[in-house]
Amino acid sequence: VKQVWAHPRGSRAAKDKLDAAMAEFAVGEGDHITLLNVMRGFADEGSNGDPTWCSENFLQLRALKRAVEVQKQLTGYMRRIAPPGFQGARDELPSCGEDTEALRKCILAGYFSHAARLGSDGYYHTVRGNHTVQLHPSSVLAKFGAPPEFVVFHEYVSVGQEYIRDCSRIQGKWLTEIAPHFYTSQNSSGANFARR
Repeated sequence: VKQVWAHPRGSRAAKDKLDAAMAEFAVGEGDHITLLNVMRGFADEGSNGDPTWCSENFLQLRALKRAVEVQKQLTGYMRRIAPPGFQGARDELPSCGEDTEALRKCILAGYFSHAARLGSDGYYHTVRGNHTVQLHPSSVLAKFGAPPEFVVFHEYVSVGQEYIRDCSRIQGKWLTEIAPHFYTSQNSSGANFARR
């Protein structure tokens, strides 16, 4: 699915309006949970979506409709492979609800090799490979609030500078909890990590 935010070109005023629209959905946990909030808002507008609502919120209707299609496909797969007696097999599938920690741990389980830590130099450094990167300027973590110590990211982008995009706040100790086959903590506080 392509980016859901419609980034205006030109005036600073238009970009400020985009930032204000993003702030309505943004949460300190990062981009993934912010996108979940966008999808929930879109669902509240009905299955076809409201083009006016999307325009007012600087969202791309086509990208949101595609996300709904992907969600339906994934839901179908989950129902087909559900073990016997699984509660969500025929009814509503269980949700994390407001438990964003469980969702962020799930994202980390899939992207465990895509973790970065904020260094004393103000840049992030990938835990795997120690590459110096920055949060992409479109990330809610770059726009709102203090940067977290650890993030998991979906995409590494190189456009003159090295950026990480689609980031979520994580706790460093989750790395060894979720991917002990990949990470080892070098001290009891979890301050340093090494790839196995």
